[in-house]
Amino acid sequence: MQNQIIEFNRKWKGKEIYNCEIIKSTLNFVPEGIALCCSSTTGKFPLAHSIISIDDLFFDKSYYINAIIQVFESIQNGTKCKGCKKLEKTIFKEWDEEQIKIRNINWNHFKGCNSHCVYCNETTRFKKYYEPIEIINQLDEEGLLSSSLSIAFGGGEPTLLDNLEQYIKFGLTKHCCEQVLNTSGLLKKDFIKNALLENDNFWVQISVDSGTPETYLKVKKQSGFHAVWNTIKEYCSVSKHVLIKYIVFSYNSDKSEIDAFIQQCNTSGVRNVCVSAEMMTIWNPEQTLAWNYGDKELDATAYMIWKLVETNIAVFFPSGIYPSEKYKIILNIFVEKYLRIGIHDCAICIWGMGTYGKQLFDILAEYGMAPEYFGDNDVKKQGTKYREHICLSLEQIKSKPKHNRFCIIVAISHYEEVFSQLKQELPNTDVKVLVLL
Repeated sequence: MQNQIIEFNRKWKGKEIYNCEIIKSTLNFVPEGIALCCSSTTGKFPLAHSIISIDDLFFDKSYYINAIIQVFESIQNGTKCKGCKKLEKTIFKEWDEEQIKIRNINWNHFKGCNSHCVYCNETTRFKKYYEPIEIINQLDEEGLLSSSLSIAFGGGEPTLLDNLEQYIKFGLTKHCCEQVLNTSGLLKKDFIKNALLENDNFWVQISVDSGTPETYLKVKKQSGFHAVWNTIKEYCSVSKHVLIKYIVFSYNSDKSEIDAFIQQCNTSGVRNVCVSAEMMTIWNPEQTLAWNYGDKELDATAYMIWKLVETNIAVFFPSGIYPSEKYKIILNIFVEKYLRIGIHDCAICIWGMGTYGKQLFDILAEYGMAPEYFGDNDVKKQGTKYREHICLSLEQIKSKPKHNRFCIIVAISHYEEVFSQLKQELPNTDVKVLVLL
């Protein structure tokens, strides 16, 4: 095994390559086998993965290393991943044991759902194809799982799995890693509620896509609107780590629908919303479907982001699911039509001088709304500058003369503790959360 890596490093040392961190850090268990990629930045299922058949029963560390080497080399000759945003042209850096450890696991080894979303063309009755946890246990014994492991559930509806609790407990008790359970929310489970209650690193994401029963029925093709919101309310009663997803398209882009959705969020105690888009029509607008994603939906997305920010619900707006030009249009509408008016004459501070904070700074600066300064609890960042704007500690911010209107925008993914701290220490300050992933 060590010889595999030594020989590989020797072959590529000093050469210019296309690099992808996902390929050597991810196992995506799909019905057909084991994929080495989970990205979808080109609007379609990733091409990179070179699915490994589950018929290869002995999937050990040596087999895994061979697989990631093969996919890496196929990327270099242009047969994989063309157009993916995750590819970075760089000079090859030698792999070591730590770099090839698995940091992302996706349980997608099942198909079928108890909802019937119009934008999902999966019509398979629920079926579990195999038990990938046995493979992971093998790799775990060989020391191949990273200490910073994260796990996501996808594919079909995970609450239909007969041993879902076993999979959740694997991540929470054995590795104490961050997990995201994607579910329709139709089936409420006590062990999911307990996992939310007892673990800060466990998240549940529920896609509702509506604010009224009529639109929910049109989108989901079933009448579980009230059952789902009851599930959301109960989960939110024990944890802030419930993320509600709204997939925007022409069926649900009326502003009255969005307002009704936000009202449902407020009534149910929702603190986090992911604003997304219907993938088929946003990437391929020329195709003929019963719905579409056009100018109205671009404006509706920007409107939703603003209304959530205004309501102090944390907004997650991931760029990877949007064509870059449409992502920019949405941000343009959001800033010019909504944010500029909403925080007119307001001094702005971005809390978090990391990737997300700097990204938000660049966007606001582009529209002439550059924040006055950053704030961060990290003493290594305090006193440093980004584009000549300094980063301050909370005590420094508290001691600064206050404008008539002052707003702090938190731009870090794990924002809860900071949000509470800022609200407590700066009770008269408007604190909002916006994370551009």
